[in-house]
Amino acid sequence: MTTVLPVPHDRLDFTALEAPVDPAAVRAFRQATKASGSQNATTGVQAITTVFGVVVVVVVFFVFAIIGTVFVSLFLSSFGGAFNDVPVVLLLFPLFVVAALVLVVVAIVRRVRRGSDWQRWYRLDRFAAANGFDFAVTSPDPPYPGTVFGLGRNRTSYDRLRSTSGRFAELGSYRYTTGSGDDERVSSWGYIAVALDRPVPHMLLDARANDRVFSSLPSAFARSQVLSLEGDFDRHFTLYAPSAYERDALYVFTPDLMALLIDEAAGWDVELVDRWLFLYAPDPIDSADVGAWRRAFRAADLVGAKVVSRTQRYADERSGGDAHQASDAPEASVAPEASAAFLGQAAPPRPGEPTIAPGGRRLRGGIRWASIAGVVGVIVWWIFVTRLTGR
Repeated sequence: MTTVLPVPHDRLDFTALEAPVDPAAVRAFRQATKASGSQNATTGVQAITTVFGVVVVVVVFFVFAIIGTVFVSLFLSSFGGAFNDVPVVLLLFPLFVVAALVLVVVAIVRRVRRGSDWQRWYRLDRFAAANGFDFAVTSPDPPYPGTVFGLGRNRTSYDRLRSTSGRFAELGSYRYTTGSGDDERVSSWGYIAVALDRPVPHMLLDARANDRVFSSLPSAFARSQVLSLEGDFDRHFTLYAPSAYERDALYVFTPDLMALLIDEAAGWDVELVDRWLFLYAPDPIDSADVGAWRRAFRAADLVGAKVVSRTQRYADERSGGDAHQASDAPEASVAPEASAAFLGQAAPPRPGEPTIAPGGRRLRGGIRWASIAGVVGVIVWWIFVTRLTGR
């Protein structure tokens, strides 16, 4: 099993991400990037996002301070005149203000420690040059078929590293916008994309480690497609496979691959679709954290190589392809969708390449229980408030 990266994960040179940088070199990089006109539109995006987030948190704290003051006032009034001489606002409001100020200071300190956007981008550009990758501050509307890539608007990959030789592989973060007005929301993900040699059925592993109350995935799938695997794998992932593709899923997810996923990708959702392997994290990759990049590259290399080896001779019998064969053939260099992805086009099928039958190309959607729970919660709250106020 060989690497899927231009350089194996254990031989990547991370010096550029850790060594001190020359301010003059950063300025030259900034000028050259701006002169190219390709990436200057996002300058300061993360700084603005940080400031906006801090402002939102402060506003929320002030709102809770007011609400808390009202409720405590009502509570203390039930004790008669014992607390009449103590202004309630003096009991609560300063605590909320101090907490808000602490959050502001923490955000500023973290921002200073991370360095400027241009300094961070310069480091990533140098790292990419040293390890066979192409770096882009942003890459609009990536043409991938994965679950998180077709949602919302303003779809953008950022802090993106893409292989320039060998098998196509890409790592970075991704964001998109949903809703409008007061309900507008920006969702961000960390992702890994690896090109496969052959098309595969749509299969998805929902990692339990990155779930909250409900799945972190933005789309729901019918529970009738859940397939249980051996051992304790089900404690770490929920596997979705198209109906009647259980044997195909077992062909791909062998015990050694399952063990590797538990060890190296427990915090990533994993998706196989068309000729792609995707890994998603519900938070963007911290591009200033060398440890985060090391873990991401390790997962991309180890999991990617194993999935490639398990799928490189797969064929869907339902579409007229050959039966499953042993997966001991050497890996191909670059899957054809690599060049297509650069151009934002759909990858053409290879001559004579097997295809996936219609029933296995996409998982069936299901009920989004988080949305239902939210609606039920609003109704219960409305009933509670109505009865409390007697209206």
